[in-house]
Amino acid sequence: MRVLMIVMGVALTVTGVFCFMNLEKTWGSFAFVVGVMMLISGAGNVLSYLIERKNKYRAGWVLPEGLFTMALGGIALLYPFGADLMITAVFGVWLIMSGVFRLTAFLEMKGSGSARASVALSGLISVAVGIFGFAHPYLFGVALAAVLGVFFIMQGINALVMGLALPSKGR
Repeated sequence: MRVLMIVMGVALTVTGVFCFMNLEKTWGSFAFVVGVMMLISGAGNVLSYLIERKNKYRAGWVLPEGLFTMALGGIALLYPFGADLMITAVFGVWLIMSGVFRLTAFLEMKGSGSARASVALSGLISVAVGIFGFAHPYLFGVALAAVLGVFFIMQGINALVMGLALPSKGR
């Protein structure tokens, strides 16, 4: 599962870079890539939950995050020409929820150390950026691709941090 989270983190980060590489495009022109990536990411979280559901660590937050991410991916695919302002608010909520899920994981983690601190920091940053995006969609509407790039890179970092914080099979 550690490898799955790391792969998802890389894929989400690459999607964020893709958004930055297409700053001149409108939402409708890259909604397919974003929607597919969200479906894959959400499915990865659901798979992660199914593999680890007996382990209390991560079981409380990973399933709702996966289902919510899949739902947003479905919306992106079904409504690729939705209003840009609505899209930024929805993605802001996605980042807030993911940050809250990271903070929940932080509270569930035992011990102390850099992995636990990284999870807490990524959760707090996600919540802060998500609140700003949700509260100020008109600012983000100016450069939607850049905002989504930030959101996806943040989600990629979140997944990478969680993947690296998970114990490997040998531990």
